[in-house]
Amino acid sequence: MKNKVMWSLVVVLGIIVVGMGLWFLLSFANQGSYQSMDDGINIKVSNHVSKSPELSFQLVTAEEDKTELININSLKEQESILFNSKLVPKKDYQMYVYYVLDGIQHKESLLYVPAHSTKLVIDLDIKSIKNGKIIFDKSGFDGWNKFNNED
Repeated sequence: MKNKVMWSLVVVLGIIVVGMGLWFLLSFANQGSYQSMDDGINIKVSNHVSKSPELSFQLVTAEEDKTELININSLKEQESILFNSKLVPKKDYQMYVYYVLDGIQHKESLLYVPAHSTKLVIDLDIKSIKNGKIIFDKSGFDGWNKFNNED
């Protein structure tokens, strides 16, 4: 009897360890090309226009509390920048980018940022400026899966 209980315990613990290992490997594999980036909130901006406007990235709660992440000065054509904040959000946020074109303030929603996220990536590729707005491709990693949204 004692042998059966011990054997059952070893099997159950083995299943738990294998399950946790598979979960870890799958979550690591879901990051794809973003797995080499540091934990925290990563913002990458690539510019393909002659001169981009200044960009301001902020986290905003449902109560409109704002947390500024970074202001990026105008980027030259073919210039890129990568920023990492070690911030681990304690609340749910929405990430926005703010910019001014032709004297008009714009606000674009980028990414939902859930509380306690360990790694988030937003990769903005500025393609053009049309009708007073930035046209960009948006991709990244939301903490669980990669995404790719073309605006």
